[in-house]
This record gives sequence, structure tokens and C-alpha cells, in this order.
Amino acid sequence: MHHLPETIVKEFGFKQKRDITGDEDEIAEPAYYSREMVEKYFRAVFAHARKHGLPVTSIDKANMMSRYDFWRKIATRIGREFPDVPLTHLLVDSANALLFTPANCTATSLAATSTETFSRTAPPPRSGAWA
Repeated sequence: MHHLPETIVKEFGFKQKRDITGDEDEIAEPAYYSREMVEKYFRAVFAHARKHGLPVTSIDKANMMSRYDFWRKIATRIGREFPDVPLTHLLVDSANALLFTPANCTATSLAATSTETFSRTAPPPRSGAWA
């Protein structure tokens, strides 16, 4: 995450994780995504998926937050550059359900959170179990 200008941090009371004491009455978390960085992530994910013959699953919260709609639209656009790699969008709640059926989850996934981006390649299932 890029650092926010100090004036915005002070005006809105944003705190870094390390500064949270637990005694605050309220906290707020900013999110910052640059188009360039999201495009870079997705190009890397699609290239990895192509190399390994995997689909891409983009996990977001686009039904609730504009930053994830931004993420989803970029994923869709970058996906068109890789027409041989299937792209599926999942809301995070639906994606969580897949944790309980891991044998059905064999994809390259890129999930956005408010401050970090995680990626994971799920290996092909072996004997119906998470490998």
C-alpha cells in the first residue's frame, strides 16, 4: 500500500496496524490501488496460469466496495489479453465456500483485500483431497 499524505491521515484519523492500541473509539482503513499495479498483478497471474494450464479466479467484494469493482473491471480487461485462460469472478463470500470443497478448487487465484494482495496457485487435487 502506498502511504497516504500526512494531512489525510490526520484529518480522518487513519492509523497503521502497528499504531492500533485497542482503546480507540473508531478506526478507519484507507485503501489505495493504482491501475498500473493492479494491471501488473493480473498480467503476472494470467501469465502464470497460462504457463501451468490453469484458469484464473478473481476474488473480490465488488458487490459492496468501489475499489473491488475497479479491481474486477481491470481483471476483465487484462483477461481479454489472455483469451486462452478462463477467468471467473467470485465474491469473497462465495470463494470462502470453496474452502470447504477444496477438491473443486484448482485455479490460479488473486484476491484483493483493503491493504494487501495475495495470490495462490491451487495444486490439482489428488484423490479428492487438498494436495
